[in-house]
Amino acid sequence: MKILKILHEWPLSKVELVEIKGEKYILKSIHKDFINEVYMQKFLEKKCEKIRIPKVHWMKKEDKNIVFLMDYIKGRAKVSINDSLRLISKFHKETSNMKSRYFRNYDFNEFYKDFLKVKKHLPKKLKDRSKSELRIFLKGVFASQKSVVHGDFGKDQIIGGKNRYIIDLGKSFYGPSILDYGHLFLKDRRINRKSLTYIGTRETLIKSKIVVGVITLSWLELCKKKYISYDYKKELKEYEDLLKYNLEALK
Repeated sequence: MKILKILHEWPLSKVELVEIKGEKYILKSIHKDFINEVYMQKFLEKKCEKIRIPKVHWMKKEDKNIVFLMDYIKGRAKVSINDSLRLISKFHKETSNMKSRYFRNYDFNEFYKDFLKVKKHLPKKLKDRSKSELRIFLKGVFASQKSVVHGDFGKDQIIGGKNRYIIDLGKSFYGPSILDYGHLFLKDRRINRKSLTYIGTRETLIKSKIVVGVITLSWLELCKKKYISYDYKKELKEYEDLLKYNLEALK
């Protein structure tokens, strides 16, 4: 195996372009705690017929890491917001009934666990709500269509030229499909009316952005506490401000 290039590297993962017998592949290394990423990708690659997922050829367990080899997909064409919406919508339709033990079932109770973990970072208008008040407030989100949710969806997770592939499935779960739209538009303060044809109402989209903000804060707290010696002060403040803005936008 010949390493051609390091494509991405941070404390919890490393992605390399490698060559084996004249063919290019992607070699990815992740922390052993996140082994489900491999199982989820293998599951979706086999089950999905309309959405392309890179094939995993083998996986190796090391002391602290999981290393796996997958197809290298050539090309990264320019992707518009509408391209992104069409692709993730197709993904949701195809995975609406694809439940598996590898995908955590993210419902309101799971959200509430995240809410309690990050309560100190939340705006007063949100953190002062009781569990029953939150359940009513977010009813539209958790009562909406369910599917496999990418969990970190954006234009960077779409590769390939004419044939588009979805990558980076490490944060996937089974839950409200709208959370992928919440992530896609999380930092966008303008909501395109055309986009709402895929999503539903403006109010439900904003509330999905609030849920995604809480999930992201929970992830940052986990990284800070268990995996990375970095305080995430800047990032935590950014998501606190996003939550404040979206709560105000509901008025």
